[in-house]
Amino acid sequence: MVDPTGIELPWFVELLGQRSSHPQLSRVCTDYALTSTSPAGSPPGWYENAELGVSVYIEHGRIDAIQFFSQPHLEFGGPLTPSFLGVDYGMRQDDIRRLLGEPDETFGARTTGAIRHAGLDRYALGDIAIAFAYAISSGQVESISFERAKRK
Repeated sequence: MVDPTGIELPWFVELLGQRSSHPQLSRVCTDYALTSTSPAGSPPGWYENAELGVSVYIEHGRIDAIQFFSQPHLEFGGPLTPSFLGVDYGMRQDDIRRLLGEPDETFGARTTGAIRHAGLDRYALGDIAIAFAYAISSGQVESISFERAKRK
């Protein structure tokens, strides 16, 4: 899939916003060996593979985000985590901005709570967004998130 901006996106971004019953969700789960972390009998919320550092988040029955972590983060991620868009996980914020331009949204460091990072850049591409979070320890790309664009 190629975005109107010319960025080649991975096939699974077409799932963002689709119902969690979409048949191609099983392909993502198979490709990345994801398992549901939701309690038995409850609707799906997360599918994860902590070793690979891949997760799919379901919100209100729709696929909301597909995330890839580069390094151990809350016991999540590792060296087998894939990279996309010409991004190398050794890159820092300045490198990402040289590659993709200025982000549409920028968030400062989050040093408390469950998810901590040195900052986050989000690029809007129509119905989706791509977010890059940077590690507090190194400033390098820690995660790449393909997200459903938030409706205002």
